[in-house]
Amino acid sequence: EDQLRRVALAGPTHTRFLAAGYVTVTGTHRDRNKDPQAPAVRDCVAVVEHVKKMPGVDPNSVTVMGGSGGGSLVLEVAGETQVAAGAAGEPATILFMGMMNKDTPKTRPGEFTTTDARIYMKEPRRYYTPEVQRFTREKIKRIAAPIFIAHGDNSPASLLPINELLMEEMKAVGKPADFILYPKQPHGFYFGRTGDQAMGLKFFLDCTTFFARHVKTKPVAIDSSLISQTVSKPTNTPQ
Repeated sequence: EDQLRRVALAGPTHTRFLAAGYVTVTGTHRDRNKDPQAPAVRDCVAVVEHVKKMPGVDPNSVTVMGGSGGGSLVLEVAGETQVAAGAAGEPATILFMGMMNKDTPKTRPGEFTTTDARIYMKEPRRYYTPEVQRFTREKIKRIAAPIFIAHGDNSPASLLPINELLMEEMKAVGKPADFILYPKQPHGFYFGRTGDQAMGLKFFLDCTTFFARHVKTKPVAIDSSLISQTVSKPTNTPQ
């Protein structure tokens, strides 16, 4: 509970959604550090299905948003249950594509780390075998919701090449996604904790504009007199 509260309050994006009139829910899921392909999506789908039943929630207007590994889960959720739209910040699609799994070599004994994934993300086409492509395309075909992908180009995790490949595959399968590149932004900027704070706000506005095109019930913003604004110190430290 304490961890979920810290995540929900760690940056302005969550509270911006709340102020804009969204019911906001921060979920958790089973660990994927030992098995990158552990079915964490089941936990996320369970959260979505619970939210659909909450009082005051239109089940046809539920959206999902996540970044990095959570961005990969946005794609997974959109293929497993009905949501109005999904927004993925720099999704770790090495997970979505199944390219990283329990057989992936580790740089050191124990749990998987982001270091184990970097070579595949930097040169994804080198490891994008016909088998991985078939697996990826089958998962893309199941995505039924419109998808928005936000990306910075200053991420040491080198996520851009693999997500450019993802965009090509989504288009090839007939599931093109909206894509916006945010110049000079580090990994995780979309949560408003890192990078240019103005770009964090721009992501939020781009995201809500995208969601507004697809939700049936439009959110009603909270009275501005009930909201106090704080200014975070800008940082370029990646998440």
